Amino acid sequence: MDHLIQICNAFLVTNGLFFAALGAAETANHKLKVGLSVAGSIVSALWLISAFHMYAELEHTVHGTVLAIALPLFFAVGWIASIGIHLKNQS
Repeated sequence: MDHLIQICNAFLVTNGLFFAALGAAETANHKLKVGLSVAGSIVSALWLISAFHMYAELEHTVHGTVLAIALPLFFAVGWIASIGIHLKNQS
């Protein structure tokens, strides 16, 4: 279970940093915002892969693994929406 917490913590902090950078970026700089959103979605995808690997390794015995899969999915959907919004605003 400690591995699961450490993995979630590492990816959650990284996603939080990208989210903070997205919020701090200049309002009109949509290219930067698209880049940050793409980077955030890549981190979320890596997190999701790690979560599925951990879920398979723990053989579905820990209930926290469901949350560990739900969090990266939530972030991935948010980053994809952010990419779409900032691509649309860029033109």
